[in-house]
Amino acid sequence: MKTIIICLLLVANWFVPGLGQAQEEGGGFWIKEWVAVQGERVRFGEIAVPEGDWAQKKWSELKDVLLWAVPGKKVMVIPRQSLLTKLTHFLGDIASVCFLPKQIIIKQAAGGLGKEDLRKKIVTFLTNKVKILGGEINFRDFRLPEVIFWQKNESIRIELASEVRPGRNSLRFLVEDTFGNLVRSYTGTVFIDVWKAVPCAAKPLNRREVVYPTTVRFEKKNLAYVHGQVWDGRGGPWRVKSPVGKGQIFVMSNLEPVPTISRGKKVNLQFQGQFVSLVVPAMALEDGNLGQSILVKNLQSKIQVMAKVVDKNTVVVY
Repeated sequence: MKTIIICLLLVANWFVPGLGQAQEEGGGFWIKEWVAVQGERVRFGEIAVPEGDWAQKKWSELKDVLLWAVPGKKVMVIPRQSLLTKLTHFLGDIASVCFLPKQIIIKQAAGGLGKEDLRKKIVTFLTNKVKILGGEINFRDFRLPEVIFWQKNESIRIELASEVRPGRNSLRFLVEDTFGNLVRSYTGTVFIDVWKAVPCAAKPLNRREVVYPTTVRFEKKNLAYVHGQVWDGRGGPWRVKSPVGKGQIFVMSNLEPVPTISRGKKVNLQFQGQFVSLVVPAMALEDGNLGQSILVKNLQSKIQVMAKVVDKNTVVVY
């Protein structure tokens, strides 16, 4: 059966002047993925682009051939197989030298922006905005409408849904009239890689371990995969709230100031009376900063008392 079909196609092509030559030389017509048409019917010249000498010669007699009607202002989406059927109906065997996309999107409109045009427009829009992020920037993984059509006296404006940041960013495409009124809107996203040298752990750190200069090294990381605000290497002294692995980025949500006295530290417990002062060894049972009262354990009597932090080694009971 397949052999019969192939033979029939070859016979059909034989009677179309130059068609066999076009197929031998690889010439033909590339059909666009989307088209903004001006009239009520599609012209072949609006949806096709000639490729090769043979197609260029045939272009003058084919470009103004009227094809199917377009339904008003509605968008028409035609999948590949239906498109082939339609082209065959209007063009006959010329359809066999048309290179078809998986679908074509058609609408009566003044113009439109396809995915590639939208990508360029987004990159231009974001180029200055991402400078605040620093580092090396890369835009990728665009998720966009197939095409945005616009009518006469309309324009397309892009805006960010929130402040630009590493990772996936949401965008809105606003179609507005000459007075700035919103006519239609579309959504899309773009992923932004931000490669930057940031403070990382030079070795594993346990919970409540202090971050010293020797435990920090700067490594180039993609901040798109970091959750939270990255520490800039300043301030402190700091300690980690939860364990940090070697090479892991320090984020502010996992850092806290090192307290004046840390839990478990041995301190001098001073009993300060009106006429007498007594100092005994004790252990801090809580973290505490200057002026705060914390629970400590008298290591001689084993009694727990609340005492005020006066320096990094001393707590006082008045």
